[in-house]
Amino acid sequence: MNTLSALAKFQYYEEVVNINDYANIPVIKVVNKYSHLVRKEIKEWERQKRYVVNPEKKWPEVIEGKTVLTTVRHQILEPLRLECRFKYDNWHIRESLTIAMSLQRYLVWSFLADMPARRQQEYRSTRIALCCPIERPTDVPFDGLYHPLPPAEVRSKRYDGSLEDNYLYKTYTYKNSNYPDGAWVLDIQDYKTLKTYGPQQIVIANRRFADGSCLYDHIERYLYGWWMPGVGTHQLLYDWWSTHLKGQRGQWVTGGRASFNCGDACYISNRTQSDFWSWGYFFVKPIVGLPYSSSNFKDLVTVAAHRLTGKRLTPHTLRYIWATWAYQVGLTDQQRESLAYAMGHDVKTLLEMYEQCTPDEKRRPIEEAIDELLFNTLEKPKPKPSSTTDLEKLASELLQLPEADFQQMVLLLNQ
Repeated sequence: MNTLSALAKFQYYEEVVNINDYANIPVIKVVNKYSHLVRKEIKEWERQKRYVVNPEKKWPEVIEGKTVLTTVRHQILEPLRLECRFKYDNWHIRESLTIAMSLQRYLVWSFLADMPARRQQEYRSTRIALCCPIERPTDVPFDGLYHPLPPAEVRSKRYDGSLEDNYLYKTYTYKNSNYPDGAWVLDIQDYKTLKTYGPQQIVIANRRFADGSCLYDHIERYLYGWWMPGVGTHQLLYDWWSTHLKGQRGQWVTGGRASFNCGDACYISNRTQSDFWSWGYFFVKPIVGLPYSSSNFKDLVTVAAHRLTGKRLTPHTLRYIWATWAYQVGLTDQQRESLAYAMGHDVKTLLEMYEQCTPDEKRRPIEEAIDELLFNTLEKPKPKPSSTTDLEKLASELLQLPEADFQQMVLLLNQ
């Protein structure tokens, strides 16, 4: 209808003096009439959350008694983490590239399901510094693994001088808090609603798993490779950064991100040699070593979900899942506002656009409240508590009764 409207205005542009004259042309009146009906229908679809594609194909089958987010973590995230193992069985070690791909796939899903899912563009564009200052910062332990946030002068900037890139970095001091083992932080300077909410820095929580490993182990195995002591027929002597592995024999089961033939970049300044900085994208496509496109990144998520659940979940679906989870667990208004901010939008968008609760789920809270507060109150009225004065008066009257009557009253009360 917009195309027909533009065509009609072009056809009659010589017959109008000002823009309001178009409304008097019969054919444009008809086009405007149907355009109004289309816009009305679009609003109805948005209000009723109707879609052209069947949403059930992109929505997980929720486990009974669990939320949709818990279901995703149970059916997809944890199996993907277990797939990061370096052995098929007790004898056969997996290929280095395959292990690195498993680590990357798990980390993508972790960023979407372990913390409030942000837009996929932010993760696709996240960079990682590939060098650090020669002089060790004072807050970095002697045996600490340091991964710096590049100085502002070597980062990408907008025309006004503000930063225009996203980085993942490791630090031991963050906003006056010390992290003895270090903390991985996302520095988000480029995203869709930046003008509204400003830059964000997100500390990635180091979740610990039942097998003793933690999320940071997976990040560092993906970035630097994975050394396993006592593994391999042609073992090497470890002589790298981990002090607890030095002198042990084993092998690198994967080179991690380096296995992808990464096409990394660097910044070189003509001023001083210290202005040399090398960087690369955190998530790069295996073999070709280039950053993911929007469709490729979506396929990375969708293929894993379909293989494990038969549903084609996308990165954007995870944003719907987080908003729905907020309703299912009954987050407070303050918690919903915090969740919306963490996802990069406001509460209105969270509720009107992303929340996907079923009609039964939306009715459940009020049905439970009716049963608990209304019908239980009618069936079992709560006794009115006695005041201290009433109790004292009753005790005084009991003590004034004759001995026989008093003993009979005591027996009745005990019964």
